Amino acid sequence: MTASVESLMQAAAARVNAGDLGGAWDLYLAAIQAEPGHDQAWLGLGMTALLQRNWDVLVQVADRRQHLAGDGFAYFHDVLTVIAGYGLYPLLEAMAAHLPDTSIYAPSSLYHALCARLLAGDEDTAFALLARLKPLLAERRDQLPIGPGDRFNIAYRQASLVEDGDYPEQLDDVRVDSMAAALPVVETYGRWNQERGGDFVLLAACDGKYLDRFGADYLTSLLPLGRGAMVHLHVIEPTAEGLPPMAALAAAAALPVTITCEPAGRWRGGAYFASARFLAAPWVMERHGGRPVMITDIDIRFLRPPAQLAAAAQPYAFASFVHDGAGPASRLPAVWTWFAGDHGQAMLRALSRSILSKLDIPWPYNWMLDQAALMTARRWLRRHHPRAAIAEMNTLVGQSFTTWLECRGDEDDKAALIRQAGQAGQGD
Repeated sequence: MTASVESLMQAAAARVNAGDLGGAWDLYLAAIQAEPGHDQAWLGLGMTALLQRNWDVLVQVADRRQHLAGDGFAYFHDVLTVIAGYGLYPLLEAMAAHLPDTSIYAPSSLYHALCARLLAGDEDTAFALLARLKPLLAERRDQLPIGPGDRFNIAYRQASLVEDGDYPEQLDDVRVDSMAAALPVVETYGRWNQERGGDFVLLAACDGKYLDRFGADYLTSLLPLGRGAMVHLHVIEPTAEGLPPMAALAAAAALPVTITCEPAGRWRGGAYFASARFLAAPWVMERHGGRPVMITDIDIRFLRPPAQLAAAAQPYAFASFVHDGAGPASRLPAVWTWFAGDHGQAMLRALSRSILSKLDIPWPYNWMLDQAALMTARRWLRRHHPRAAIAEMNTLVGQSFTTWLECRGDEDDKAALIRQAGQAGQGD
């Protein structure tokens, strides 16, 4: 970037901060004329148009970007993403209200508007917007930039995977049953200290490599804190060296531990491994006498007794924390969930049906399936069992899950494991 362009960019930013949006527009335009490929100047130009509520001008800028660089849709999406990052959600909703669904930019605009409604706590309006968005994604799939490296990929995934509350009921029973029948047969590797009993089941599920990396730390953190819990670890494709150390830890623990395993099956990708906890939960609950099931990630360690969370969640059929992420598959993190009683069991069945129906979606478009299905199932519970008690733990306990759980491992390292698992499952 030349000194003159840099000075233009600095001056434009100063004009924005001073509220002189017209002056900022002129400066960003001058920077583009000096350096036509300057992405930040283009971004500033689009943001300035949106800040001035010049909806049609933003569309024209995106059209021009398409003509010059071939990335008009991605550019439009970037502009809205930055506006969302500043929390200017009314602008996103107004843009979506202005654009007709026939606009090539409508998928991005509708997605950002529904995210704004979710953050405002207006879930029903958000899902009405999702109902408008989903057919556009299906119709334009081949034209949208949704490859693994494309920035619209996450929006496409989330909006495609999440469904509204009637979805589990509308699924074809024969197809869902055939998918369930194709799941691998589960075997019990070992059961220890069952005579100690417990008030709730603490379930975690993962593939063998993830167990080798995080399982011992997970179980060790429970040794002084796990009173009242019956731990159940479910492992997909365990490694030969991974189970014996876990068995030794389980035998020495002062709490009941069960380890079940399943071999490699039809689905082996990262989305399946992440979703396996919810597929296992219905039969895990039954095997443990219908006790409530607390489900967590395994790449965590406990900082406080999980029984504290169980006591808070005890009156509720379903409880979870709520994340401040905007996407519909980001709102309910799978790191900690709670299912109890008949309504909890029913929700788990709806959750399993939702997951099974989408297991054949290929990587990376299936990533976040577990959390997407969780949102679908909560919508189902509210719609079909309106008297079921539901809790958002942030409000209930006044704290985030990080008070009780510490996420473990390097994020880049874990992301690499997830990518490898996703790619490994592609040929199955």
